[in-house]
Amino acid sequence: SDLAVLNFDDDVISGFQKNFKSRIQYFSSLKKTDIYLEKNKIRFHERNFSIKNFSLKGPHNISNTMASILAVSPFNISEKDIRYALKTFSPLPHRLEFVAEINSIKFYNDSKATNTDSVKYALQSFDKPVRVILGGSDKGENFSTLNPFLNRYAKKVYLIGETQEKMFAAFGNVVKTSKFENFEKCLKTAFSESENNDIILLSPACASFDMFKNFEERGNVFKKIVKQLVWEMRNEN
Repeated sequence: SDLAVLNFDDDVISGFQKNFKSRIQYFSSLKKTDIYLEKNKIRFHERNFSIKNFSLKGPHNISNTMASILAVSPFNISEKDIRYALKTFSPLPHRLEFVAEINSIKFYNDSKATNTDSVKYALQSFDKPVRVILGGSDKGENFSTLNPFLNRYAKKVYLIGETQEKMFAAFGNVVKTSKFENFEKCLKTAFSESENNDIILLSPACASFDMFKNFEERGNVFKKIVKQLVWEMRNEN
């Protein structure tokens, strides 16, 4: 039978129910619905899926996961297969992509985050404050909207690109911030300042055209520099 899957937490989307003749099921991170998040577990009928075992990070991906489980529910997919998919699914490149770990320091490439909303989601995806690289070409974003998120979720900000002065003016007094003219020096400085179990996140909140051809090239350069750091650390040891 036809099935519509709606986000109960979004008043606009949940209001679409009157437009559907099909069966409707809801997902929610706030209330008990057909599938919902409670105490770091997705609860679906008698099944519980711990989000700690998910390969994808972030509250937006938890919502996407709940929607996906509902979407495949008519096809009687086994619980074993669902758990395997949640544990092994790989995100698309440049979207909160795990790159490498060096001496307990983890690197994530979120070059596709070209606006402030994407950065807000990215910052909330980790269970500790991160060292975040921001900046690029200006798309007219209001960077001050990042202030409460950086204050709570950022350990330090590293700025690059043509927006760095605008960004520094917006939140330089909110979180510890440094500016860089060179992308490689920026990343290597973040690494040299990192402590055990730190996270370094590229999530620019800007387009890439001031320094790169596109966000893919920016993300690939990030990954190339990280791989160089991996090689250097191995040779040191």
